[in-house]
Amino acid sequence: LAGEFRFKGETVFVIVNHFTSRLGSCALFGSIQPPCISGQEKRDAQAAVNADFVKRILAADPQAKIVVLGDFNDYDETFSTSSLRMLTDAGLINLTTDQLEPPERFTTIFSAEGNSQALDHILVNKAFSKREYEIIHVNTPDLEAGSSDHDPSVARVRLPRTSVLTWTTK
Repeated sequence: LAGEFRFKGETVFVIVNHFTSRLGSCALFGSIQPPCISGQEKRDAQAAVNADFVKRILAADPQAKIVVLGDFNDYDETFSTSSLRMLTDAGLINLTTDQLEPPERFTTIFSAEGNSQALDHILVNKAFSKREYEIIHVNTPDLEAGSSDHDPSVARVRLPRTSVLTWTTK
């Protein structure tokens, strides 16, 4: 889902995603290494469409303000198989890796494995002069009592004219 919004005279493009599930993947740190990763080809194709769209927007307007967010069902771009690398290569900044220290970079915990990972991300381009980001750990401490198996992420960005916009992944 992509939208073009006007806010106080500024145009902001927002692209919302829910990439293909990892269902059927092997345990990340299990006995099968490297782990089998289900759905990666589909996630790569979805990321390629997003990256192409971002590049087309920036080709038309190099000062465009772009936010790409959602459940990417993929780890951040520091993982060699991550489809998010296509988005950072297209000029976006992943706020998970840009703003948070490694121990805070998780939006879900796979209970069967006990691994905490960030599958939800908010990416922006450099057109925003100030970027703040946090993951609100309200569901992962007790997955059975939480309203979701993912924690919400919140980003605040500043437009050049000093207006502040806020997005959340949930």
